[in-house]
Amino acid sequence: MQCKISNPLEEQETSILILPNQIKSKVSVYSSIQATCNQILRLKDRFPDQVDIIRSDKYGMEFEVPRKWVTIRPPRQMSEEQKQRLAQNLRRSKNNG
Repeated sequence: MQCKISNPLEEQETSILILPNQIKSKVSVYSSIQATCNQILRLKDRFPDQVDIIRSDKYGMEFEVPRKWVTIRPPRQMSEEQKQRLAQNLRRSKNNG
């Protein structure tokens, strides 16, 4: 299955809504962003018992996913030394592979 948003919203109108369910160990996720919908649909293919499609309309889709899957994290902060080490490791792995 693929997300078919037939009436895409303007970029400033797109959204992802996450609503926790106090009774279930799942959260409702509504997205009007096609890439996010497709990502969740691919997860449904891999984990059919854990992802439910609640509804789909021309503006987006609503899913239920396990609460543990939803996290909010700040971007990773790396020092210059860490960046250099990471770049060195990547170069080394390219040379070995």
